[in-house]
Amino acid sequence: MLLTMPLLAQNESLFEEGNSAYNEGDYEAAKNSYEQILENGETSAGLYYNLANSHFKLNNLAPSIYYYEKALQLDPADRDIRNNLALAQNMVIDDVSAPQSSGILGVWQNSVSILGYNVWGWAAIIFSFIFAILLVTISIISMGTGLLLMI
Repeated sequence: MLLTMPLLAQNESLFEEGNSAYNEGDYEAAKNSYEQILENGETSAGLYYNLANSHFKLNNLAPSIYYYEKALQLDPADRDIRNNLALAQNMVIDDVSAPQSSGILGVWQNSVSILGYNVWGWAAIIFSFIFAILLVTISIISMGTGLLLMI
C-alpha cells in the first residue's frame, strides 16, 4: 500500500492539471494529462468523462464516444454522461445505429443496466446475508426441540 501512495498523489496532481488545462481551453494538454493517468493504471467514471469531454472539444468524436461509454459503464446513473454521449452520437456524420435488443435479451439488458456495479455488488452482499439468516433459521426450526428455548 505504501508503494502506491506516490502514484496516487501523482495521479491526483495530473487530474488537477488536466482540469486546469481544460478550464483554460487547452484541451490537448487536458487530454494528455488524463491519458497519462490511464497509463498509470487508474480509472474512474470522472476520469473517462473528462477525457471524453477533452476529445469532444478537440472534435475527436470517435474517442469521445468511446470514453463516454466507458464512463457510463462505471456510472450508468449519471445523466451528464448520458447527455454528452447522446450529443456526441448525434454529431457523427455517418450515423450507424446499433441494433436494438428485443425480446427477453432486451428486457434483461435494460433491467440490468439501470443500476451500477457497486449497487449490484451491495445487493448481492445483502441478499447473501438474508439467505444465510433464513438458512440458519430454517435449520434451527427443523432441528426441533429445545434449541430455540436456549437462545
